[in-house]
Amino acid sequence: MSDPISDEGLYDFAPETPARRPPTKIQVKPLPVVTPDAPAVLGYRNASADKSNPVDPDQIKNVNLPLGLLAGGVFVELLSAVIWTHHLGSAIAELGLDLTVGTGVMLGAMMIAAKLRGIDLGKLGVAAYKLAAISVAPVAAMEFINPIARFIPFGGLIGFVVEFILFFALLGALFDLDESDTWYCVCVMFITRVGLYFALSAIFPG
Repeated sequence: MSDPISDEGLYDFAPETPARRPPTKIQVKPLPVVTPDAPAVLGYRNASADKSNPVDPDQIKNVNLPLGLLAGGVFVELLSAVIWTHHLGSAIAELGLDLTVGTGVMLGAMMIAAKLRGIDLGKLGVAAYKLAAISVAPVAAMEFINPIARFIPFGGLIGFVVEFILFFALLGALFDLDESDTWYCVCVMFITRVGLYFALSAIFPG
């Protein structure tokens, strides 16, 4: 038999078992559910990246460039008339006739060419506005060349070639025409002018 006294001593010096702490609960947040209809969340974007380009090609082609050509052409022709001819009244009358009748003839020819060729001229008023600028600008450019061309052999021919090149380039640029369409429109304009000349000559002989 074991000694009860010694057994009690053993029990008195036995270390007490430490109390266990309850396990810590870890909270896990659920992940967001992505559905096909849910909008995508984009990151931060700089506000300057959303700014649209302030330069509008249609605005330049339909308004700004024709306005500059028309205003500059009228100014140069009137200035040239004051300097070289000193007949401002006749110069204004000739310029007005070119802007009205000349532009009307060109517009009629362009409408014929557009119908036959399938060209989109846009709005009729804008087309007439562009043609008025085209009718004035090359002639005004020639006013700068004429004083020099007088002292150059075949200066008149050179000036005519320069004027035609400017007319051809402006017609193609302002109406978005390729080379073949531009040539087609120029030929129709030429035929229309020649036909109108002979018609007027027959109506008003002499």
